[in-house]
Amino acid sequence: MVPQRPSALKISDMTPQDFYALATIPGVQFDRQTHENFALNDLVLEMAYFVDRDTIKRVELKMLESKLRTDFGLGENFALVEKRNKELDYLHQELEEAQWRLAAKVD
Repeated sequence: MVPQRPSALKISDMTPQDFYALATIPGVQFDRQTHENFALNDLVLEMAYFVDRDTIKRVELKMLESKLRTDFGLGENFALVEKRNKELDYLHQELEEAQWRLAAKVD
């Protein structure tokens, strides 16, 4: 999964908006002057170890919202919501309980 031609970009090459977006991720603390010579490839590789799935989902959701706003001319108040139907949660709970009870009989 390593690119054939690695990028030579550094943190100092990031736009202010991208740097702000990176710095607002929970657990990330950057200073443009202190970290300006860090390679972006190394940064992405290191971040893969501590950014959790929920953060990734939130970022992807915001990116999708932004793309849909521009593609379809939606207003700034447009937002996608990631919520499951309560019925599905109840069904999952019932199935888990049934599996637990069945597993107790097998022991």
